[in-house]
Amino acid sequence: MGHVFQDRYKSEAIEQVIYLLEAIRYVHNNPVKARLVAEPKKYPWSSFPLYLDCSSYKSGLIACSEILEMYWQNRKSAVQRMIEYTCQKDNNDFLDIELKEAREDGLEVVIKSFLQEKNIDIQGLRKDKEFRDELILILKESAGYPIRKIAEALGLDRNVVQRTSKE
Repeated sequence: MGHVFQDRYKSEAIEQVIYLLEAIRYVHNNPVKARLVAEPKKYPWSSFPLYLDCSSYKSGLIACSEILEMYWQNRKSAVQRMIEYTCQKDNNDFLDIELKEAREDGLEVVIKSFLQEKNIDIQGLRKDKEFRDELILILKESAGYPIRKIAEALGLDRNVVQRTSKE
């Protein structure tokens, strides 16, 4: 993975119950936030449904009983409280800020790597339509960066980036 992902990810110990519950909510709501599903239990690779029916879960990789007990001692009430808590608006952007910064840094890293690979500078890229279009397509189609961000990073008009991504 090399320098592209170096120092991009970090971890912190979860030492407080509330932080654990927020982290679990954050993970369960990621597919909803990404608009992959309408609610956390609909995402096929989520552990959320396991919490809703711990009795059928035997693997032991997820301590769903212990997590549910943090919500309430009574299993049925605990499940209901977990559902309510998970579906609440999460105002804690504790990971989103770092991810946004990493994504913006990543845009610059991709551009810099491309320029080095092609042995050109940014001015040369702007003049060479073939290289410019190739990079725009990488950033737009493969990496999913918005047209506005690509245009700003490359110093190009948004219309140029938009037309290129449609071709």
